[in-house]
Amino acid sequence: MKTLVTDLDGTLVIHGAIDDRTVRILKTFQEKNRLVLATGRDLKSIEKILRKLNMHSGSLILLNGNEYIDLEDGEHIKRKEISQKQAQNIVKELQSWCLQLYVVTHNDHYRWSSLFETLIRLVPIPKLIKILKYKKIYDLPEKIEKIAVLGYWGTSKRIKK
Repeated sequence: MKTLVTDLDGTLVIHGAIDDRTVRILKTFQEKNRLVLATGRDLKSIEKILRKLNMHSGSLILLNGNEYIDLEDGEHIKRKEISQKQAQNIVKELQSWCLQLYVVTHNDHYRWSSLFETLIRLVPIPKLIKILKYKKIYDLPEKIEKIAVLGYWGTSKRIKK
């Protein structure tokens, strides 16, 4: 048995879609081998891809490695969420240095208010437009699985603080 580990966005999924030929190849591969999908996304946001690939075996590495699901034996490992206080510090530090921030909780996605929302609406970048569909929040939820930073132009020193 061979194992193939692959990223989703920009590798298998291009402009939000997975090519039909790629789907056929991966379905055939899964008949005798193990497919592992790795992504920064959460489970909810890849369910459509899993259905398309008819993925019932193999495993998933989600949230940039913070969650692991073995589809064969049901093992599910998830690291502790980001606390509200930690998230507030991150948002406070980064919100002025990026186009958009969004947060992922166990149940949903939310966007943090951005000075650039008007600009984002004018520039048709699909990933950014999609984020504007998320509910806007002003207070962070208690538990957050991921904070996504889009269009960051700060310095690496700022993040390392």
